[in-house]
Amino acid sequence: GYFGCVYKATYLNPESDAGTTRKDVAVKTLRKRLPDERELNVFLEEALIMKDFSHENVLKLVGICLEEDSLPLVILPFMKNGDLLTYIRNPLNTPTIKDLVLFAVDIAKGMEYLTRLKFVHRDLAARNCMLDAYLHVKVADFGLTRDVYVQQYYSCKDDKARLPVKWMALESIQSGNFTSMSDVWSYGVLLWELMTRGVNPYPDVDAWDIQRYLMSGRRLPRPEYCPEEFYVIMERCWKTLPVCRPSFQDLVIGIPEMLTELEQREESFKLTYVNLQDNPTFHYRDEEKWQT
Repeated sequence: GYFGCVYKATYLNPESDAGTTRKDVAVKTLRKRLPDERELNVFLEEALIMKDFSHENVLKLVGICLEEDSLPLVILPFMKNGDLLTYIRNPLNTPTIKDLVLFAVDIAKGMEYLTRLKFVHRDLAARNCMLDAYLHVKVADFGLTRDVYVQQYYSCKDDKARLPVKWMALESIQSGNFTSMSDVWSYGVLLWELMTRGVNPYPDVDAWDIQRYLMSGRRLPRPEYCPEEFYVIMERCWKTLPVCRPSFQDLVIGIPEMLTELEQREESFKLTYVNLQDNPTFHYRDEEKWQT
């Protein structure tokens, strides 16, 4: 990850009853060197943000381990199916359109919860959502995947700062303002990622040109397998004026309603698979990874 490594480990809870003391967790570490004060503070702030989260679609902090003369460890739940982007790009997985829409519903629920807490995510994308053993999506981020998908960020004036420009709302690119409505824009891009099985957004547009591209009124095109009604929701998320975009509360209600209507109208909808091979050029993935 951005700050160091993430390991799978076993957590032993001495306060639990016998038989319930062990569980798999992910342990996030700093790089094996002495961090500067700013890096250490950011690392701990990202972890502490999570301590009060309590929602089935938001990743929750298990704890922080602080020992004298050693670097801090952040303990997170172990997500068996990894991050959402890797999952949808894996040709061994065969999600239907309905499955992908249900992922979107999970994420909207998690974001609606975070919005109620006045929490602005700033980096909502498929790479920053995690899948548990039951394929329930949990909104995450917190530096776990920024190095893995480094090509999806670009550096601004500060060489240490990397921004996910192709997921950012136009006003965020222009002025650096982030709100729940800019998160909604990013959510629309995430929906596009789902319907393309992880294609990199705006594959033919350089990151440095994205502001001009969006200011011209252009947006991401409708993916081949995307229902028209679902693309309309994406387009609403990308309205230039933030006030014209749906809230996450609207999306939590509207997307399931759309899903119900599609299932009633099209019997084959729930059985339609999204084929990865239709967009091979635009995938940034390690080809050898899937050959074993």
